[in-house]
Amino acid sequence: MNPGNGTAGPRVSIVIPTYNQAHFLREALGCVRTQTMPDWEAIVVNNYSNDATAEVIQEFKDPRICCINFANRGVIAASRNEGVRRARSKVIAFLDSDDLWLSNKLEVCLDALSSGADLVCHNEMVLKGRDRIRELRYGPVSKATERGLLFGGSCLSPSAVVMKKEFFEAAGGFGEAPEIATAEDYDLWIRLARTGIRIRFIDEALGDYRVHKASASRAVLRHMNAVLEVVATNFALLSNPKFIDRILYRRRRAFIFYTGARAFIETRNHAEALRYLTKAMLEFPLFLRLVLGFLLLAHSALGKARERQAR
Repeated sequence: MNPGNGTAGPRVSIVIPTYNQAHFLREALGCVRTQTMPDWEAIVVNNYSNDATAEVIQEFKDPRICCINFANRGVIAASRNEGVRRARSKVIAFLDSDDLWLSNKLEVCLDALSSGADLVCHNEMVLKGRDRIRELRYGPVSKATERGLLFGGSCLSPSAVVMKKEFFEAAGGFGEAPEIATAEDYDLWIRLARTGIRIRFIDEALGDYRVHKASASRAVLRHMNAVLEVVATNFALLSNPKFIDRILYRRRRAFIFYTGARAFIETRNHAEALRYLTKAMLEFPLFLRLVLGFLLLAHSALGKARERQAR
Protein backbone atom coordinates (compact mmCIF):
# COMPACT_ATOMS: atom_id res chain seq x y z
CA MET A 1 0.00 0.00 0.00
CA ASN A 2 1.24 3.49 -0.81
CA PRO A 3 1.92 5.45 2.40
CA GLY A 4 1.81 8.90 0.84
CA ASN A 5 -1.15 9.89 -1.30
CA GLY A 6 -3.38 6.82 -1.33
CA THR A 7 -2.95 6.20 -5.06
CA ALA A 8 -1.82 3.04 -6.79
CA GLY A 9 1.85 3.97 -6.69
CA PRO A 10 4.36 6.34 -5.09
CA ARG A 11 5.12 9.76 -6.50
CA VAL A 12 8.71 8.79 -7.29
CA SER A 13 10.68 5.56 -7.66
CA ILE A 14 14.32 5.74 -6.58
CA VAL A 15 16.69 3.30 -8.28
CA ILE A 16 19.82 2.47 -6.26
CA PRO A 17 22.32 0.06 -7.87
CA THR A 18 24.85 -1.37 -5.46
CA TYR A 19 27.68 -3.87 -5.11
CA ASN A 20 29.64 -4.45 -1.91
CA GLN A 21 29.09 -0.94 -0.56
CA ALA A 22 27.09 -1.74 2.57
CA HIS A 23 28.79 1.02 4.58
CA PHE A 24 27.87 3.66 1.98
CA LEU A 25 24.43 2.17 1.28
CA ARG A 26 23.43 2.67 4.92
CA GLU A 27 24.11 6.40 4.54
CA ALA A 28 22.35 6.58 1.16
CA LEU A 29 19.19 4.91 2.46
CA GLY A 30 19.35 7.07 5.56
CA CYS A 31 19.24 10.25 3.49
CA VAL A 32 16.34 8.85 1.43
CA ARG A 33 14.36 8.21 4.61
CA THR A 34 14.82 11.82 5.74
CA GLN A 35 13.21 13.24 2.59
CA THR A 36 10.62 15.92 3.25
CA MET A 37 8.56 14.33 0.46
CA PRO A 38 7.81 10.88 1.96
CA ASP A 39 5.82 9.37 -0.90
CA TRP A 40 8.57 7.32 -2.54
CA GLU A 41 9.77 3.80 -3.10
CA ALA A 42 13.46 2.86 -3.11
CA ILE A 43 14.51 -0.07 -5.27
CA VAL A 44 17.96 -1.34 -4.31
CA VAL A 45 19.34 -3.36 -7.21
CA ASN A 46 21.90 -5.62 -5.56
CA ASN A 47 24.52 -7.20 -7.82
CA TYR A 48 24.75 -10.19 -5.46
CA SER A 49 26.96 -8.40 -2.95
CA ASN A 50 28.87 -10.62 -0.55
CA ASP A 51 29.14 -8.04 2.22
CA ALA A 52 26.45 -6.86 4.69
CA THR A 53 24.22 -5.25 2.04
CA ALA A 54 21.18 -7.43 2.82
CA GLU A 55 21.55 -6.82 6.56
CA VAL A 56 21.78 -3.06 6.05
CA ILE A 57 18.52 -3.00 4.10
CA GLN A 58 16.77 -5.12 6.72
CA GLU A 59 17.93 -2.74 9.46
CA PHE A 60 15.62 -0.03 8.17
CA LYS A 61 12.44 -2.13 8.38
CA ASP A 62 10.82 0.28 5.91
CA PRO A 63 8.20 -1.16 3.51
CA ARG A 64 9.08 1.58 1.02
CA ILE A 65 12.52 0.01 0.56
CA CYS A 66 12.79 -3.17 -1.45
CA CYS A 67 15.80 -5.15 -2.67
CA ILE A 68 16.11 -7.15 -5.86
CA ASN A 69 19.10 -9.34 -6.60
CA PHE A 70 20.28 -8.90 -10.15
CA ALA A 71 23.50 -10.02 -11.83
CA ASN A 72 24.63 -7.10 -13.98
CA ARG A 73 27.89 -8.74 -15.09
CA GLY A 74 29.83 -5.58 -14.40
CA VAL A 75 27.46 -3.28 -16.30
CA ILE A 76 25.82 -0.83 -13.90
CA ALA A 77 23.51 0.34 -16.70
CA ALA A 78 21.82 -3.06 -16.61
CA SER A 79 21.10 -2.63 -12.90
CA ARG A 80 19.62 0.83 -13.42
CA ASN A 81 17.45 -0.42 -16.29
CA GLU A 82 16.22 -3.34 -14.20
CA GLY A 83 15.33 -0.96 -11.39
CA VAL A 84 13.31 1.21 -13.76
CA ARG A 85 11.47 -1.87 -15.06
CA ARG A 86 10.41 -2.62 -11.49
CA ALA A 87 9.45 1.00 -10.74
CA ARG A 88 5.78 1.69 -9.98
CA SER A 89 5.95 5.46 -10.30
CA LYS A 90 5.77 7.60 -13.43
CA VAL A 91 8.75 9.55 -12.09
CA ILE A 92 12.18 8.03 -11.50
CA ALA A 93 15.26 9.21 -9.63
CA PHE A 94 18.70 7.66 -9.59
CA LEU A 95 20.97 7.44 -6.57
CA ASP A 96 24.30 5.64 -6.62
CA SER A 97 24.83 3.80 -3.35
CA ASP A 98 27.91 5.88 -2.48
CA ASP A 99 26.21 9.24 -3.06
CA LEU A 100 23.94 11.28 -0.79
CA TRP A 101 20.95 13.64 -1.01
CA LEU A 102 19.84 16.61 1.06
CA SER A 103 16.50 16.09 2.77
CA ASN A 104 14.58 18.46 0.45
CA LYS A 105 15.96 17.02 -2.81
CA LEU A 106 12.83 15.17 -3.94
CA GLU A 107 10.48 17.96 -2.91
CA VAL A 108 12.41 20.58 -4.89
CA CYS A 109 12.83 18.34 -7.96
CA LEU A 110 9.19 17.27 -8.08
CA ASP A 111 8.10 20.91 -7.88
CA ALA A 112 10.36 21.63 -10.87
CA LEU A 113 8.90 18.70 -12.82
CA SER A 114 5.37 19.93 -12.16
CA SER A 115 6.35 23.31 -13.66
CA GLY A 116 6.69 21.89 -17.17
CA ALA A 117 10.03 20.04 -17.20
CA ASP A 118 10.50 16.41 -18.22
CA LEU A 119 13.89 16.06 -16.52
CA VAL A 120 15.50 18.09 -13.76
CA CYS A 121 19.10 18.09 -12.59
CA HIS A 122 20.57 19.88 -9.57
CA ASN A 123 24.12 20.68 -8.51
CA GLU A 124 26.20 18.43 -6.24
CA MET A 125 28.94 18.90 -3.69
CA VAL A 126 32.09 16.83 -4.11
CA LEU A 127 32.43 14.70 -0.99
CA LYS A 128 35.93 13.50 -0.12
CA GLY A 129 36.00 11.61 3.13
CA ARG A 130 33.71 13.72 5.30
CA ASP A 131 34.61 17.02 3.65
CA ARG A 132 32.54 18.78 1.01
CA ILE A 133 35.35 20.32 -1.00
CA ARG A 134 33.68 22.04 -3.96
CA GLU A 135 30.42 22.41 -5.85
CA LEU A 136 29.74 20.69 -9.18
CA ARG A 137 27.48 22.97 -11.20
CA TYR A 138 25.58 21.30 -14.02
CA GLY A 139 23.93 22.75 -17.09
CA PRO A 140 23.06 25.25 -18.35
CA VAL A 141 20.20 24.38 -20.69
CA SER A 142 22.12 25.81 -23.65
CA LYS A 143 24.70 23.04 -23.21
CA ALA A 144 22.11 20.28 -22.78
CA THR A 145 21.34 20.02 -26.49
CA GLU A 146 22.41 17.19 -28.77
CA ARG A 147 25.32 19.16 -30.22
CA GLY A 148 26.12 20.84 -26.92
CA LEU A 149 26.53 17.52 -25.15
CA LEU A 150 28.26 15.82 -28.05
CA PHE A 151 30.91 18.50 -28.56
CA GLY A 152 31.03 19.98 -25.06
CA GLY A 153 30.75 16.94 -22.81
CA SER A 154 28.26 15.85 -20.19
CA CYS A 155 26.58 18.48 -18.02
CA LEU A 156 24.34 16.18 -15.95
CA SER A 157 24.92 13.54 -13.27
CA PRO A 158 22.89 10.37 -12.57
CA SER A 159 22.44 10.92 -8.82
CA ALA A 160 21.30 14.49 -9.51
CA VAL A 161 18.62 13.58 -12.10
CA VAL A 162 14.88 13.13 -11.57
CA MET A 163 12.84 12.49 -14.71
CA LYS A 164 9.60 11.23 -16.15
CA LYS A 165 9.76 7.51 -16.75
CA GLU A 166 8.08 7.70 -20.17
CA PHE A 167 11.01 9.63 -21.65
CA PHE A 168 13.55 7.23 -20.18
CA GLU A 169 11.71 4.30 -21.75
CA ALA A 170 11.21 6.07 -25.08
CA ALA A 171 14.97 6.66 -25.31
CA GLY A 172 15.66 2.98 -24.62
CA GLY A 173 17.15 3.50 -21.16
CA PHE A 174 20.86 3.28 -20.40
CA GLY A 175 22.95 1.59 -23.05
CA GLU A 176 24.27 -1.75 -21.80
CA ALA A 177 27.05 -2.28 -24.35
CA PRO A 178 30.30 -3.09 -22.51
CA GLU A 179 32.13 -0.62 -24.79
CA ILE A 180 30.39 2.35 -23.15
CA ALA A 181 30.46 1.15 -19.54
CA THR A 182 31.25 4.12 -17.20
CA ALA A 183 29.94 6.55 -19.85
CA GLU A 184 26.44 5.09 -20.30
CA ASP A 185 24.85 8.09 -18.58
CA TYR A 186 26.56 10.51 -21.01
CA ASP A 187 25.21 8.45 -23.91
CA LEU A 188 21.68 8.61 -22.48
CA TRP A 189 21.77 12.39 -22.02
CA ILE A 190 22.72 12.82 -25.69
CA ARG A 191 19.94 10.50 -26.85
CA LEU A 192 17.40 12.25 -24.64
CA ALA A 193 18.48 15.66 -25.94
CA ARG A 194 18.00 14.38 -29.48
CA THR A 195 14.33 13.78 -28.69
CA GLY A 196 13.82 17.39 -27.59
CA ILE A 197 13.16 16.57 -23.94
CA ARG A 198 12.52 19.60 -21.71
CA ILE A 199 15.39 19.85 -19.23
CA ARG A 200 15.55 22.20 -16.26
CA PHE A 201 18.63 22.79 -14.11
CA ILE A 202 18.36 23.74 -10.45
CA ASP A 203 21.28 25.93 -9.41
CA GLU A 204 21.42 24.49 -5.92
CA ALA A 205 23.51 21.66 -4.47
CA LEU A 206 20.95 19.10 -3.33
CA GLY A 207 23.29 16.12 -3.09
CA ASP A 208 26.82 14.90 -2.51
CA TYR A 209 28.95 13.16 -5.13
CA ARG A 210 31.49 10.97 -3.37
CA VAL A 211 34.99 10.69 -4.85
CA HIS A 212 37.30 7.82 -4.04
CA LYS A 213 41.03 7.29 -4.37
CA ALA A 214 42.69 8.00 -7.70
CA SER A 215 41.67 5.51 -10.35
CA ALA A 216 44.06 2.86 -11.58
CA SER A 217 45.47 3.18 -15.08
CA ARG A 218 43.13 0.47 -16.34
CA ALA A 219 40.09 2.37 -15.09
CA VAL A 220 41.31 5.59 -16.70
CA LEU A 221 41.72 3.87 -20.05
CA ARG A 222 38.36 2.15 -19.77
CA HIS A 223 36.51 5.40 -19.15
CA MET A 224 38.40 7.30 -21.83
CA ASN A 225 37.64 4.63 -24.42
CA ALA A 226 34.00 4.53 -23.33
CA VAL A 227 33.61 8.28 -23.84
CA LEU A 228 35.33 8.05 -27.24
CA GLU A 229 32.87 5.33 -28.22
CA VAL A 230 29.86 7.38 -27.10
CA VAL A 231 31.08 10.42 -29.04
CA ALA A 232 31.83 8.40 -32.20
CA THR A 233 28.47 6.59 -32.13
CA ASN A 234 26.41 9.72 -31.58
CA PHE A 235 28.39 11.78 -34.08
CA ALA A 236 27.50 9.15 -36.71
CA LEU A 237 23.83 9.73 -35.83
CA LEU A 238 24.06 13.51 -36.14
CA SER A 239 21.65 14.78 -38.76
CA ASN A 240 23.17 16.90 -41.54
CA PRO A 241 26.64 17.38 -40.01
CA LYS A 242 28.35 20.54 -41.21
CA PHE A 243 32.04 21.17 -41.81
CA ILE A 244 32.30 22.94 -38.44
CA ASP A 245 30.81 19.84 -36.78
CA ARG A 246 33.69 17.74 -38.08
CA ILE A 247 36.18 20.23 -36.65
CA LEU A 248 34.35 20.22 -33.32
CA TYR A 249 34.37 16.42 -33.37
CA ARG A 250 38.15 16.32 -33.66
CA ARG A 251 38.49 18.96 -30.95
CA ARG A 252 36.23 16.87 -28.70
CA ARG A 253 38.37 13.78 -29.28
CA ALA A 254 41.49 15.82 -28.47
CA PHE A 255 39.91 16.95 -25.21
CA ILE A 256 39.09 13.35 -24.25
CA PHE A 257 42.71 12.31 -24.85
CA TYR A 258 43.88 15.35 -22.88
CA THR A 259 41.60 14.47 -19.95
CA GLY A 260 42.97 10.93 -19.96
CA ALA A 261 46.51 12.28 -19.99
CA ARG A 262 45.75 14.51 -16.98
CA ALA A 263 44.47 11.47 -15.08
CA PHE A 264 47.69 9.63 -15.88
CA ILE A 265 49.73 12.62 -14.70
CA GLU A 266 47.88 12.51 -11.37
CA THR A 267 48.77 8.83 -10.97
CA ARG A 268 52.35 9.62 -12.14
CA ASN A 269 52.14 7.29 -15.08
CA HIS A 270 54.20 9.62 -17.22
CA ALA A 271 54.68 7.32 -20.20
CA GLU A 272 50.91 6.95 -20.71
CA ALA A 273 50.38 10.65 -20.08
CA LEU A 274 52.85 11.54 -22.83
CA ARG A 275 51.23 9.02 -25.15
CA TYR A 276 47.78 10.57 -24.83
CA LEU A 277 48.97 14.16 -24.91
CA THR A 278 50.61 13.26 -28.22
CA LYS A 279 47.35 11.69 -29.45
CA ALA A 280 45.51 14.88 -28.51
CA MET A 281 48.05 17.01 -30.38
CA LEU A 282 47.75 14.87 -33.52
CA GLU A 283 43.96 14.99 -33.33
CA PHE A 284 43.71 18.78 -32.91
CA PRO A 285 47.03 20.69 -32.86
CA LEU A 286 45.31 24.00 -32.04
CA PHE A 287 44.01 22.69 -28.71
CA LEU A 288 45.56 25.26 -26.36
CA ARG A 289 45.23 23.21 -23.19
CA LEU A 290 47.96 20.94 -24.51
CA VAL A 291 50.53 23.53 -23.43
CA LEU A 292 49.30 23.20 -19.85
CA GLY A 293 49.27 19.42 -20.16
CA PHE A 294 52.89 19.22 -21.26
CA LEU A 295 53.96 21.66 -18.53
CA LEU A 296 52.17 19.60 -15.86
CA LEU A 297 53.75 16.43 -17.22
CA ALA A 298 57.24 17.97 -17.09
CA HIS A 299 56.67 19.24 -13.55
CA SER A 300 55.41 15.86 -12.35
CA ALA A 301 58.23 13.94 -14.02
CA LEU A 302 60.82 16.32 -12.54
CA GLY A 303 59.33 15.89 -9.09
CA LYS A 304 59.43 12.12 -9.41
CA ALA A 305 63.08 12.26 -10.51
CA ARG A 306 64.02 14.41 -7.51
CA GLU A 307 62.31 11.96 -5.15
CA ARG A 308 64.39 9.13 -6.57
CA GLN A 309 67.59 11.10 -6.10
CA ALA A 310 66.66 11.86 -2.50
CA ARG A 311 66.34 8.18 -1.60
